[in-house]
Amino acid sequence: MPARGRALLVFAAVAGCSSTFMPDNPIEPPITSLSLNEPRTIALSPFRIQTNQGTRAFVSTQFRAQRPMEGWHAGREYPIATQTVTEELRSLGLQVFDSREGLLAPGIRDTLDFLLSGTVQPTRFAIHDIPAGSYIEGQYRLSLKVVEARSGETVWEGESEAQGFLMNDPPVMSIGMRASIARNEDRLAHLLITNAFRSMIRAHTDELRRIFATRPQQP
Repeated sequence: MPARGRALLVFAAVAGCSSTFMPDNPIEPPITSLSLNEPRTIALSPFRIQTNQGTRAFVSTQFRAQRPMEGWHAGREYPIATQTVTEELRSLGLQVFDSREGLLAPGIRDTLDFLLSGTVQPTRFAIHDIPAGSYIEGQYRLSLKVVEARSGETVWEGESEAQGFLMNDPPVMSIGMRASIARNEDRLAHLLITNAFRSMIRAHTDELRRIFATRPQQP
């Protein structure tokens, strides 16, 4: 039976009319406690949106108006999630391959220890317009599954959630608004996915160390 982990990381979000400068949420400290005697090789599948649930909105706290925006689509790739988790795995000393690149080559396939996949679910994303500028807040849920490459057995599953806010950079303007929203969403997604990943791994460090420390046997 796979081990299942769940961690929750919540940041306070500020909303409502305010002209006070809003500090950005910090990124959780890097994980330093997951040490392995020898590196493990992981193939990472692209992360995709889990469901159609979730809302986007452009909120003007100055005029109390709200403009809905297009939501997220289930099954669509979410590249910033794949990029962020790849960076985090490599920071742990794991060798990461994109599962779409060259895994049919026997030289690579035979060296794989684990397959990792997961989904991301942005449940809330809002742009707030205030006199001091504009900021974005959001809530994301990240899920991970670790499978032994040789046996195909699921050895661990986890889920974590993070929410928080960032000042928009650049500010969302009517000219080039779509590009500005996309850029700021990527910044917020990187922050929240990083924090959700680190929170999840930190909560289950001992369990994951045991899993990654044992090289899977040939079937």
